[in-house]
Amino acid sequence: MKQAQRHILEAKVAPAPSLRGLPYVALRFKGSSFLIHQIRKMAAVTIARAGGLLTEERFRESLTVAKVNLPIAPPSGLMLRGVQFGHYDKTFGADKTAARGVMALTEAEEAVRDAFCAKRVLPVVGSEENATALRSWLEFLQTYDFLRDGNEQGGPRPKPGEAKAGEAAPAAAAAGQAAPLHN
Repeated sequence: MKQAQRHILEAKVAPAPSLRGLPYVALRFKGSSFLIHQIRKMAAVTIARAGGLLTEERFRESLTVAKVNLPIAPPSGLMLRGVQFGHYDKTFGADKTAARGVMALTEAEEAVRDAFCAKRVLPVVGSEENATALRSWLEFLQTYDFLRDGNEQGGPRPKPGEAKAGEAAPAAAAAGQAAPLHN
């Protein structure tokens, strides 16, 4: 069976405002399409690599191997800032008879979007509830075992004397915090 493949055309990391004492970064991914949870897994891997929790070798494997065991970042800190329709714009954007034309935002529309995000979205992203969820996930990430392969259930590394792989799953893994990425 051939695995679904997606191509990341561009990936950027930029500073973002600190919210409730937690440092945030802006992750920008450009691709032709994405798999379910792919953005959340890419965010988790980026955070883990930046925090020294993921080796360079395992990071590269996560980009090339068909199944790699990866955690899923919580949705509470993620925000879809924009969508581009490059193929549509090239194909139909020049057609003046089309109902919409080019589907890109104008500079004025981008300014309205950015103002809305600053006023309405960032306060929610930085809410105490989301900050608590993010802190909890960051604690989970500190114990995550990135060395398991994609055929094993992921999750926190067992502590000495605790259950091993195949035995009772830790609560975070059982709650869906980890899943293999299918390229």
